[in-house]
Amino acid sequence: MRRGEKGPEGGAVPAYPAQNNVTGEEEYRLDQPESILEGLRDFFYGCPLLEGGQIRLEYLGAEPTGYSIETQETSPVLRQYVSGDSLRQLVFVLASREAYGPEQQKAMSGSGFYEQLAGWIEEQNRLGKLPLLPEGCRPQRLEVLTCGCSTATELDTARFQIKGRLLYYKA
Repeated sequence: MRRGEKGPEGGAVPAYPAQNNVTGEEEYRLDQPESILEGLRDFFYGCPLLEGGQIRLEYLGAEPTGYSIETQETSPVLRQYVSGDSLRQLVFVLASREAYGPEQQKAMSGSGFYEQLAGWIEEQNRLGKLPLLPEGCRPQRLEVLTCGCSTATELDTARFQIKGRLLYYKA
C-alpha cells in the first residue's frame, strides 16, 4: 500500500518510508506489524486479486467469499548461527471459502484465480516486495509451495487454498 491509500477498514493507512529491497526506491509501507502473521495479512491486502475481501487470521468463515491466513505445523528454525541469529520459516496457507456448484466449479477452474495468485506472489518475491515483519525479523523470500486446490466441499461452498512459505532472519 502507498501513503494516502485507504486500508481494509476504509481509514487512512499509517505508513513510514522504507526502501524496496531490489530497486532501492523509497516507498511507503504500513506500520510495523506486531506478528509475522499480521505482516503477511497486510502484504496480501496489497494483492489486487483479493481486493475488497476481508482476510482473517487463523479463521475462515462459513460464508463465501472470505479469506484466511493460517499457520501450518513445521519446525520454525532452519539454521541457528553462533551469534544467536537464526534463519526461520513460516509455512502458511491462504485459504478462501467460495460458492460452489456446477457453474461455480467451471468458473473457478476457468478463471485461473489461484494460478494468478501464485504468479503475483512470485512476482512480488522477484521484485523484492516482501511482507513487513516485526522488529528483529527480516524477510528473505516468499515461496509458493502448492498451487490452489479444493480441500473441502460442502453442499454449496468449498474451501480452496494455496500453501506458501516465508523465509526470514530473526536477530
